[in-house]
Amino acid sequence: TDVVQNGILKLDLDFVRPARRPGPLRILHVARLDSVKRQDVTLRALRRLLDAGIDARVEFCGKGGDKPMFTAIADELGLQPHVDWLGVVPEADVHERMLTADALILPSDSEGTSIALLEAIALGLPCIVSDVGDSGRVMRAAPRWIIGRSDVDGATRALTDLARDPGTAFATAERVKMDVRARYGRQAMIEAYRAIYERATGR
Repeated sequence: TDVVQNGILKLDLDFVRPARRPGPLRILHVARLDSVKRQDVTLRALRRLLDAGIDARVEFCGKGGDKPMFTAIADELGLQPHVDWLGVVPEADVHERMLTADALILPSDSEGTSIALLEAIALGLPCIVSDVGDSGRVMRAAPRWIIGRSDVDGATRALTDLARDPGTAFATAERVKMDVRARYGRQAMIEAYRAIYERATGR
């Protein structure tokens, strides 16, 4: 069976990230508010960052039936001043938030090939992911940003590294982009389809 990865046009484009604004570490979590997406891991990692003296805040993009559970965790941990619940965000706004964020985190228990992850990579954003679905394979050029399921320690460590050495983090994100572009860009998809049709037609 031949498998063709979906091509993401943004991977073939070069975006200029704006200069980082002063202020807290800006963490973006783009996923429906569902227990499988593990917003609780992000919240607990945020608490640890703050306890370590690292100013940070999280923006959650998405809606879902488990929002009350996550807001209760945020209340319990005293995090509401450091969290924005944005609900459903238009694609153009997500793009802008990815350009100005410092990190995307997707600590899910289950994923396929996350389009949000590929788009964040295309924009040169450091991405922390759990090793489920295709996420670990997508992020193979940055193994320290691949964490285990329910791995609050791993998420905290990766975010701490980003906060303390953003220059290295964004250089790593650029290496990830080049690696992913070669495998998931539009041209890679076209070549994969061409190979299938050439074998099928004997040409």
